Amino acid sequence: MKSTSLFAIFLLCAFTSYLPSATAQDVLDVDGDPIRNGFIYYVLPAIRGNGGGIERAALGKDTCPITVVQSPNPNSKGLEIKFESAYPAYYINETLILQIKFSYPQQCERKNPWWAISKDISEGPPAIKLSGFHGTELGWFKIQKASKSCDSNDYKLVFCQYDETWCLDVGIYVDRQGNRRLVLAVTGEPFLVHFHKISSSTA
Repeated sequence: MKSTSLFAIFLLCAFTSYLPSATAQDVLDVDGDPIRNGFIYYVLPAIRGNGGGIERAALGKDTCPITVVQSPNPNSKGLEIKFESAYPAYYINETLILQIKFSYPQQCERKNPWWAISKDISEGPPAIKLSGFHGTELGWFKIQKASKSCDSNDYKLVFCQYDETWCLDVGIYVDRQGNRRLVLAVTGEPFLVHFHKISSSTA
């Protein structure tokens, strides 16, 4: 109960401290439509060929599939992903702070399986994992355009500490087993993505 109350207080502080900019650009899906707050999408690579959509896997010390990875199958759409902000905006723009989760939880997951980062760097750069498990730390995500070109719908995910002391792009790290983990891109390039409506074609 105490942790729930603290989380609610934190969301209230975030709501009043990180209001989205009225001039920020909306994030667009591949059809050119704004991404809607609280809706679900497939997230696919902007550059096809090395893998497919985003899914989860049990890697390393995981006892449950809690590591966020890119599917090794370039034809896979991955899992449905929900983007949600505590701020009651109808559309998601590039300054809006978000939480992200897979649309459907697994039995081994906690009740609030938002994406977080792992503080364990023994297996590589800090990985994106599901929260509620040992060694994970929550924060905010943002979606930002990867190019200033108006013709491009290429975006990158950005992870920030709660107080936004620092923010880092989300990239791909290929481990020794060939798994394509989503990680904080400390030195590498960001993972460029497109957003597809669940009902739209991903071809």
